[in-house]
Order: sequence, then structure tokens, then C-alpha cells
Amino acid sequence: MIPAPIAEWLEAQSALAVLLWMIALSSVAFGVVGFVMKVVPFFQRVSHFFDDWFGEDARDGKPASPGVMLRLQAIETTQTAQTTKLDAVHHEVFPNSGKSLRDRTDQTSHVVRAMARELGMDPDDLEDPTPTKEKR
Repeated sequence: MIPAPIAEWLEAQSALAVLLWMIALSSVAFGVVGFVMKVVPFFQRVSHFFDDWFGEDARDGKPASPGVMLRLQAIETTQTAQTTKLDAVHHEVFPNSGKSLRDRTDQTSHVVRAMARELGMDPDDLEDPTPTKEKR
């Protein structure tokens, strides 16, 4: 069963030499197995990183996941839309062209103060209609 060259080599060796060779080969085998067991998880993590970076197509039971660049593009698009909305709010709450909510509120306040003066009242004595904690 053993090939002839190997059988001849084994006959030429002492039992101690064969035992030492078996120990050496076993050590090498265990070293290779240990190395593979350490390296395989690392390459799996690298593979997962690239799957996340480039995205994955849909497969059975799992929807497609976009890559990093598509996600960043979606964030930028959302941010642009939010910036537009924020600009509209900013326009309304700060004095500007005279057509914002803040401008109209200031105009109403000036009219109320003028009416209070006409009625002989001190405009600074007008009660603040904003409820405080004590009034609630």
C-alpha cells in the first residue's frame, strides 16, 4: 500500500527518526491549521467591509443594501431638501422684506402700542399675553 520510495525511506530510518518526522509534520500541520483559523475571520471581515462599501444585490430573504456612495448621495439629497425648508422658516422668523411672519408681528405690535398711546395708556404697561408657569 505504501509507495516503494517511501517504504525504502522508512526502512532506512530508525524508529526514533520516524517518530521525530511525524512530530515535525504534525507540528507543521497544526501550525498551518492555526494560521488558517486566524486568517479566515480576518478575510471574512474584509469581505463584509467591501460588501458594505459597494452594496449588495437583493437575494432570497434579504433586500438589496446600497453601498456607501449611494447612502452618502441620499444623505446629501435629504440635507438639500431640509436646507430649503430651513431657509423658508428662517425667512419667516427674522425681519426682512416686510412680508414675513416676524415683520407682520412687529407691525401689529407697533399698531397696538400706537392705539394704547391714543387711549392714554402707557404701552409698557400692556400685559404680556404669554402664559407663565405661575398662571398655568
